[in-house]
Amino acid sequence: MRVPPSPLLRATAVLALASTMLLAAPATLALSESRRFSDFAIDNWTVAEGLPQVAVQSLAQDGDGYVWVGTQASIARFDGVHFEVFDRRNSQGLDTSMAEASYRARDGYVWFGTRGGALRVRSAEITPFTTAGTALPVQSISEWPMGRMMFGTSRGLYRLEGAQLVQDSMAGADISALLQDGATLWIGTVGRLIRREGQQTQSIPLPGGEDVRITQLLMDGGVLWMGTSRGLWRLGASGIPERHAPDPELATLPIESLCADSGGSVWISTAPNLFRRKSTGQIERMGGKEFVRNPWVNACFEDREGNLWLGSQTESLFRLWDGLVSRLTDADGLTDPFIWALEEDGQGGALIGSNSGLMHYRNGRIDTVAQGHELPNAAVYELARLPDNRLWIGTRGGLRERSAGRLTTPKGAERLDGLQVNSIVPSGEATWVGTSGGLFRHTERDGFQPVGEGAFEGVAERVRSLLPLDDERVLVGTEDGLWLVDGSGISVPDWARGLRGRMVTSLLRLPNGALLAGTLDSGLLLAAGERGLMLDERAGLPTLNVWALRLHDDWLYVSSTEGLYRLPVASIPDPTSADQVSTIPASWVISMTGRDQTGQRARCCNGGARSRALLVGDELWLPSISGVLRVDLASIGSVGAEPLVHVESVTHADHRQLPAQGEMRIDDALRDVRFDFTALHFRNPSALRFQYRLEGYDRDWIDAQERRSAFYTNLPPGTYRFRVRASDERGHWVQSGNAMSLQVVPRWLERRDSKIFLALAAVVLLMLTAAAALRRQRLRTQRLEQLVAERTALLQRSNERLEQANAALSVESQTDALTGLPNRRAVFQQMPGMLARHPEGVVLALVDIDHFKRVNDEYGHAAGDLVLRDFAHFLRRVTREGDMLARWGGEEFLIVFAGLPDDAVPARMTRLIDDGKSLHFDLGRERPLYLGFSIGWTRHPLGLTPQSDWAHALELADAALYQAKASGRGTWVGLAGGSDMHDTALGPHPGQRVAELVGKGCLQWHNLRGRLAPVPKESKSR
Repeated sequence: MRVPPSPLLRATAVLALASTMLLAAPATLALSESRRFSDFAIDNWTVAEGLPQVAVQSLAQDGDGYVWVGTQASIARFDGVHFEVFDRRNSQGLDTSMAEASYRARDGYVWFGTRGGALRVRSAEITPFTTAGTALPVQSISEWPMGRMMFGTSRGLYRLEGAQLVQDSMAGADISALLQDGATLWIGTVGRLIRREGQQTQSIPLPGGEDVRITQLLMDGGVLWMGTSRGLWRLGASGIPERHAPDPELATLPIESLCADSGGSVWISTAPNLFRRKSTGQIERMGGKEFVRNPWVNACFEDREGNLWLGSQTESLFRLWDGLVSRLTDADGLTDPFIWALEEDGQGGALIGSNSGLMHYRNGRIDTVAQGHELPNAAVYELARLPDNRLWIGTRGGLRERSAGRLTTPKGAERLDGLQVNSIVPSGEATWVGTSGGLFRHTERDGFQPVGEGAFEGVAERVRSLLPLDDERVLVGTEDGLWLVDGSGISVPDWARGLRGRMVTSLLRLPNGALLAGTLDSGLLLAAGERGLMLDERAGLPTLNVWALRLHDDWLYVSSTEGLYRLPVASIPDPTSADQVSTIPASWVISMTGRDQTGQRARCCNGGARSRALLVGDELWLPSISGVLRVDLASIGSVGAEPLVHVESVTHADHRQLPAQGEMRIDDALRDVRFDFTALHFRNPSALRFQYRLEGYDRDWIDAQERRSAFYTNLPPGTYRFRVRASDERGHWVQSGNAMSLQVVPRWLERRDSKIFLALAAVVLLMLTAAAALRRQRLRTQRLEQLVAERTALLQRSNERLEQANAALSVESQTDALTGLPNRRAVFQQMPGMLARHPEGVVLALVDIDHFKRVNDEYGHAAGDLVLRDFAHFLRRVTREGDMLARWGGEEFLIVFAGLPDDAVPARMTRLIDDGKSLHFDLGRERPLYLGFSIGWTRHPLGLTPQSDWAHALELADAALYQAKASGRGTWVGLAGGSDMHDTALGPHPGQRVAELVGKGCLQWHNLRGRLAPVPKESKSR
């Protein structure tokens, strides 16, 4: 779309070169050549995440940091979280399909070559450039000389002059590749390579390749690489093109894409495979096993953060980055990748227990130590190094010792045959062993002796974890809680009674002497002195499953079935002084679920015994079913490119305005606006947290958490400036380089000159009235009485007309013109009276039509108005007499239910959802349109909250509506009072403190499904 120039746009152009230099600088986090492809973190986005079409044909990053994606259907802009699609519907009818070529120019703009010419894009601005006459497809784009745009077409080389593409040279030539290299322009065509410097042109034929078409050009390390319709070529020091075929496939198949990363590698794609040519000349092939089958990568580039982006014809969009994880797999020599146990060997290496034996790793080499048939059971479940360089091997069927290269059976170990060994912990002269058949204590004199026979019953007999306190006392974690074994017998400490019925998987002593107990499904128990404190989801733990606990550099690392997370040791509370726990800042390091978490996606972790995590220097080794995961702890939170923060737009009514378009001016009765913003940080977008501020309105920054939009309602007159800032995973704040200006024009009655005029008019009217009264007094009594009677009758009729006019005006100002429902002003007018009539309280429910934006986009605003009117009729039918129904704004409606008890609310909301399932809208098309809706509700007042604070309580209904949207739409979610609400008042902005109020027991969720999404202050972006 074309945007008229503005002072701010001109200022942006001045800064374009600086931003381009920033983005063009070498990436500091490039892909490491030392990593295998299988060790890279790989993210994938498809149409399910918002891409307009599956086939990605071109990629580029603009000067603001956005990644632009060209597909067969249209182009899209990506900020790491959302795709914004630009097609005919929102680009003034421009054809953005088949964007097969792309180029990022020095001024920060991205160019796309399409079948109809070229498109220049940046921000939300799209400008087309075509040739005069018949449309000409653009196949390649470059700049030469500095700043002049050149375009390769099937009919020769074109250049940009003004708003048109005009013929430059090589008329009739099929130019499929362009590359600018300093003062040189390289041109690829059929059978030859053209070198152009100034007015000098050199034609270089491809020996034996007269019908070979050059489609890709790349200059790397002084070598010009050529991707062609028949394999890979290069132009070396000899100046003669030659085939380069380190892999047979690269000698014959068409090269679909070529790019280089700043780590020294060249990436080459054919349809069946992706190749990496390292700086050493070594070729690595990535086919179906390492990547995806037939990846067909059409485009690739490295962004400012060192991420490598790949556009696939069949699998959409990929991002590759180094990540934190490398693996030991069967490719490294593991005879079985199903790993259970890990233990150091005392010489810088590691012992690895698998499902079929024991292996040893040192200096990159893996050797088999004991095969499965040599052990009581092939699965090596637990490992422990004892004094005198002895190794105890616990299996799922007994225990053996390895010493001096021989396997032996320790004295009395026959008693453990058939038992699963879960924990081996030496302490002084004794060694404690926890098994599936109870607890044993071993000494050289007595061998293995059972401890507490008969005391552990049922699942408590299955010992999972041990923590010796001294030679005679040990804490024992079982599948039925935690026990203390000492000289006086076996007991359950008072602080551990809450663990009965729970599997205790791990035990750890913290540096301050406190104890941590991990559980299978209940989080962590923190104990000190005689007190214990449970840490679960209310304390901010991302999962309740715990396998292993390890301390490293002031961090506690916790492995689980869902991955590995960490939390700062300093944030762990003191259980002797804390009855309730504030949120602990836990964060994922690796995660099974991927981008919805802050950590790298990786399959992890096996658990169930003691040796489930091993610290090797700054690496944490974890067992998994696909080998050993090695997590580089030193690289967590490493400094990289800081986020690029942008205010994207402001929306008022149906008008969206960009910062580059200058100040938005609001001069009507509706003063509700939405600001959209983002931050470009592709390495970890989920870790970004936002704050915004409307200067002239907000006194301080407002927390938005992960939300990327802000809403303001009924703004007073004034001049405002909206700014945003974002913090990354290190807590480093970056403020946006741009801002959005907004002016709200005062209404006539709000202007100062109008107020002065009305005051003067009132004074004059009073003076005239007084003068008239004096004159009337001097009239004769009869005339005075007659005149008073006439004036009284006239005044009565005037008052009646005035009351009628005022009543009509009041009804009109409090009625939504489209739906006929009361509007927001009417709600504020009527709510005090309704609360006075119902002192027992009311239920506030926000109802929002799902996917309403799609109606306006696909059918037009007239259809959207029809849907809103019909939906209002539906709500009138299903609400009761005495309830209040109003249009709250946009596609959102407010229902205030009176006389509805707590136990009847869920059924009422469910019935409302069910009634709407048959709701359809006749838009004059072949089939009616079916739309669902979502509901968020709360009760008012809650606890000691004043009745007048109903607008604060409405924030809770909005937060519940946000959760209903996040849960998949077409449902309801409630947020009502909890057990501890009776002596508490909500206070201002409770929507920003939902998690805190729920954690304190003041609020509780109803019908919440799945993981809780962060509740924003307001939630219009649904």
